[in-house]
Amino acid sequence: MGGHDEITREVLERYQAHLFHYRKRNGEPLAANTRVARLDPLKAFCKWLARTGQIAANPAADLVMPRAPRSLPGRVLSVNEMDRVFLLPDLGTLGGIRDRAILETLYSTGIRRLELVRLKLADVLPEREMLFVRSGKGGRDRWVPLGARATAWISRYLSEVRGTLASRRDSTLFLTDYGEPFIRNRLGDMVKGYLTAARLDVPGACHAGGINTYVYARSPLSGSIRLV
Repeated sequence: MGGHDEITREVLERYQAHLFHYRKRNGEPLAANTRVARLDPLKAFCKWLARTGQIAANPAADLVMPRAPRSLPGRVLSVNEMDRVFLLPDLGTLGGIRDRAILETLYSTGIRRLELVRLKLADVLPEREMLFVRSGKGGRDRWVPLGARATAWISRYLSEVRGTLASRRDSTLFLTDYGEPFIRNRLGDMVKGYLTAARLDVPGACHAGGINTYVYARSPLSGSIRLV
């Protein structure tokens, strides 16, 4: 190219089409993530050119980027496997009751770790068996069905455990043994520990240390949304 002005929207779209139709030696197309990796530096460069006044406008400003297809996890825990995990927390301890309530909540609702650690006391409505999730995925608030069993365990945690753990005025729902809010990684490590103790090999502790929350079904035992 002779100059920056030759970087036009048409040129970028032609390059994008080239990436889309390109075939590797084995005949396979480039993956969407690979195409994004090729286009991202160009978008950043065009943005810099426009910001520094070297071109009048950013030709890549509204360039539609490839989107990688979403896939379900390859390993999803069954109801029986999760029931094995539920039996592991020591219910003779405060932490055991709390951990059981956390496990039941994650499994019943499918919320993410970060969403769980952000829960406040006011977000639980036991009488309606509902949970209010603030600033969830995409920054959106939403109501989530909690289910009878998870509601019962949260209620037990609130009545028997939380008041003892709380060391200061804090409206966070679930507290650590030190009376502090959980952080996401600590929560993931805790759940992953139970999965390991149950001898369940679940790669990718994405949501709750391996409790995948993409596939659901009604459980006749809890009346809530459960994984199968």
